[in-house]
Amino acid sequence: MRIDVITEAAGMDRIAARWHALYAADPHAHYFVSWSWLRNWFAITPYTWFVLAARPADDADYVAFLPLARTAVRRCGVGLQQSLYMGGKPISDYAGFVADPAHADAALAALGRHIAGDSAWNWFHVGHVPDPRLDALLAGLSGANLRITPDADVSCPFVELPADWDEYLATRLSHKGRFNLRRYTRMTEELPEFRATVTSAETADRDIDVVLTMWQDRWGALASADAGNYRTMLHGALADGDLWLRMLWAGETPIAGAAGFLDRVHRRFCYYIGGYNPEFNKLSPGKVVVGYALRDAIAAECTFFDFLLGGEGYKMDFFGASERPARGATIMRMDVASRMRRRLARWLAPAPVVSS
Repeated sequence: MRIDVITEAAGMDRIAARWHALYAADPHAHYFVSWSWLRNWFAITPYTWFVLAARPADDADYVAFLPLARTAVRRCGVGLQQSLYMGGKPISDYAGFVADPAHADAALAALGRHIAGDSAWNWFHVGHVPDPRLDALLAGLSGANLRITPDADVSCPFVELPADWDEYLATRLSHKGRFNLRRYTRMTEELPEFRATVTSAETADRDIDVVLTMWQDRWGALASADAGNYRTMLHGALADGDLWLRMLWAGETPIAGAAGFLDRVHRRFCYYIGGYNPEFNKLSPGKVVVGYALRDAIAAECTFFDFLLGGEGYKMDFFGASERPARGATIMRMDVASRMRRRLARWLAPAPVVSS
């Protein structure tokens, strides 16, 4: 396997057609390793990004792409912690790669060996990969001076969707869940001046701001730069035709909102972020807007509804989801120089500020 390193946007653009072809052929590929998502991420990430591209021979087409990112911690002009991450950090729920199924194991092992032989890192976090072929990549990374520590699996709930909404209600939900979803939806839709809107280019600024605010109110506020990155990525998905964003309103008052991505190539729906107005708690608006997402996913002929990271109970108990794991590992170089750099980084780390 020959491994090429792509470091510039122009190079990423040149391989777009091949990336799209591999993505379509790869049954394990997910939205966060699509060319469109990563191309948008590369434009805003503060990290140094690059793509490893594998091909069997100099004159052959590429058979695998692995997006990565690099950071470095310097103290007193000395490079200390040199870290490697999977591409998409921290805005992608999943990480991974795209590969031709006929060449995947060989290509991923070769990519692992290439990374292992690159001395420009001493810590590599392989995080949140919902792909069984991760083992092939890690096998290539094994070596006498590398220590691989598996991370705890993270739950990724999903629903296999039938072709009809009524069939979903009848076969995926319990009697109680079906009754409650219908009741909460009816009560919400009976509110004065209720309306459900689908985001367009004209309403995108307003809707994205509202859903991000509600999401942050629920899970914790982001730094302004991070919130801006989410906003940029959602606008990028809208421009690419992949964004699904529903808002529920009572007049001009938002009730709930949610954003997700339609992967039409693999007929999958990715539920990304959502939030609700706590003034409407008694109506369970968070569940109502998820119901809208599921119904729209079925209408779009998706066969797989991905709740992404997080095993919150309502996903399984209320919406009938099953679980699969996203796996990861932390890999550290154990040679003398890398050990010394890590110790020096800890020694030179700024002291914590203690308030009186």
